[in-house]
Amino acid sequence: MSKPRDMWEFRKIGEPLQIVKRAASSQEDVTDGVVEDKPPPISSPAPRERLPGVGIAGLRERQDQTKILHGHERPVVYITWNREGELLFTCSKDKMVCVWSFPDGELLGSYKGHMGAVWACSVTADSRWLVTCGADRLVIVWEARTSRELARVELPGVVRCVEWAGAGPGAPASPASERFVTCHNRFGAHPPAVTVWRFDGLAVESLLSITTLPSAANQVRWGRGDYFVTSAHDNGEPLSDVLLYVVSMLIIS
Repeated sequence: MSKPRDMWEFRKIGEPLQIVKRAASSQEDVTDGVVEDKPPPISSPAPRERLPGVGIAGLRERQDQTKILHGHERPVVYITWNREGELLFTCSKDKMVCVWSFPDGELLGSYKGHMGAVWACSVTADSRWLVTCGADRLVIVWEARTSRELARVELPGVVRCVEWAGAGPGAPASPASERFVTCHNRFGAHPPAVTVWRFDGLAVESLLSITTLPSAANQVRWGRGDYFVTSAHDNGEPLSDVLLYVVSMLIIS
């Protein structure tokens, strides 16, 4: 197996992303998540009839610019962007995450390591680390630009959602981006839980786990300033009180 290749140049938060361009090769090997074969070209559907009364100025004069990205073999279940909107990450039931450049839609590479559907992913504010979770109960942290696996942890149940602190829209960039939150389902005697983790570049450490949930959480997100997290459940009840308690514990630590 050859050494993972950089898909883009590392840069600080706010600096423009430098995509690494490579010459086409007739024989391209699999390299820790780098795509095996050259993906099909992006296809653009035939222009559809313009709709009258569109409120956005100039939209009626524009042609349909819809682009279809080909890269997954099974349904895509989750998508997310990096902070600058230059990279699009897609999760699929084909056990793989793909990363695309925007706006050209080039398939830069993929992340292969899960043994089941990948339900969610999140990238740090500086696009340095990617964290993924899936039906195989695994949470995997990757070096985003090389698709190299850095650490993994196995949870008791299916992991439905994951998000880095500081990764949300408008969230301030801070060293706290090394924290991330997950939610996983019940499995046997193990209850569902929302867990906050810390990644130091080498290993994943559990900081706090909340198991007194009304039901398994389907989604979990950091709140304003990364001081609290919220979760959504099958019974429709937000965990306001419990998650505010999580915040106080994080501040003390």
